[in-house]
Parts: sequence; structure tokens; C-alpha cells
Amino acid sequence: MNTITLYEILNKPIEKNKGVLMKNIVLNLFIILLFLFSTGCNNSNTTIDDAGDALVYAEKVMRDKDIITASSYQPNEYAKFRIMAGNNISKEKAKQLVEEFIQSFENQLTDKEKFYKTHEIIFDIKSSEEGKILYRGKKDKEIWWQF
Repeated sequence: MNTITLYEILNKPIEKNKGVLMKNIVLNLFIILLFLFSTGCNNSNTTIDDAGDALVYAEKVMRDKDIITASSYQPNEYAKFRIMAGNNISKEKAKQLVEEFIQSFENQLTDKEKFYKTHEIIFDIKSSEEGKILYRGKKDKEIWWQF
């Protein structure tokens, strides 16, 4: 079996197929550059970065209102948050707190539709006094409560 190394090909005098060889080299370089440029411009982790930053921001907004929260995020699955409240929180106040958190979160996402295609938001309101879950729910396209 006859093998030719790249060194031999590059050092071999180019004769009658010089034009075809140059066209192939230019075409291959163009394809490689196009591939590198397109993959370099595609940031597929935008949602991951956005969601984490958005949760931190929403927690800060709630903390500025003296409301204790905690959150976690699992890429391509869910974003979870918990709001700590007193035992006597009404359903209306619970809804208001959850909607404020979600609104703060969503306002920080660059592509809300992309996020909701692959994630859901899971939340609960926990008693800061007794430690039991008072309300829970989730949001994918709309908010669903479990009272």
C-alpha cells in the first residue's frame, strides 16, 4: 500500500492541476472559517446564564422588601423558589408575593418563550414559624396553585 504524507504533497511540484487544487484549498478554508464563525456566535447557554442571574435578581428584589426567599435551578428542567411567610398569610397575599417574584424573574430573561419551552417554575410558601408548607404551585404557561 502506497501512502503519501502531507509533507510530500506540499513539497511536490504542482503541475497541471494547480488551479483545481487552489480552488479546493480556498473552498475548504472558507468552509472551516464559516463553521468557526457560526459556532462562535451561537451561545446556547444564554438561557442557563439568564435563568441563574434572573433568580438571583428576583431574590434581591424580594429581600429589599424584607421577604426571605430561596431558589434553585436545574437546566432544562425547572427553576424553584420558596418564600418564607407567617402562618396567617392569606391566599391573596401569597398570590401577590409569588406573582412579584415571577415578574421580577421573567423581566430578567432575554428569551422568556425559550425558557418556558424547556422549564417550569415550581414554588412554595413555607411557614417561617412552624416550618410547614402553606401553599405550593407551579408555572409553565400559567400559574397553577395547590392550596
